[in-house]
Amino acid sequence: MFSSAVLIVIAQLLDNAIKLDSPGPVFYSSERIGKTGRAFRSVKLRTMLRDAEMRRAEIMYLNQRDGVLFKVTNDPRITRFGRLLRKYSLDELHQFFNVPRGEMCVVCRSRPPLADEVREYEPGHLRRLDVAPGITGM
Repeated sequence: MFSSAVLIVIAQLLDNAIKLDSPGPVFYSSERIGKTGRAFRSVKLRTMLRDAEMRRAEIMYLNQRDGVLFKVTNDPRITRFGRLLRKYSLDELHQFFNVPRGEMCVVCRSRPPLADEVREYEPGHLRRLDVAPGITGM
């Protein structure tokens, strides 16, 4: 019971800090694709500006990956508090709710891809969907 109370206090502190840093919802929810291509809803603490998805096209030139994957090391859409949450992986905590449902495991080779990414996969990429994605990578 003590651990539940501590989690509630931590969640409230994070909630307040996220709202102070960037107005908008505290949580970010997206459709992800898991084992055998099954779609599921992934919820994380929001670490980016509220309109980050709309701003993605503006920073595509910063992409450090080829093809389907999109990665920017110092993404300008990440909030100040969001950088701290990501540094300690606190934004991932809510994904532990996906584990008992079988949608994710704690540690696995791959992270859950976005539905848009999977639509662009080539046949060789589909092997990634043979296992449940993990909250953390290897």
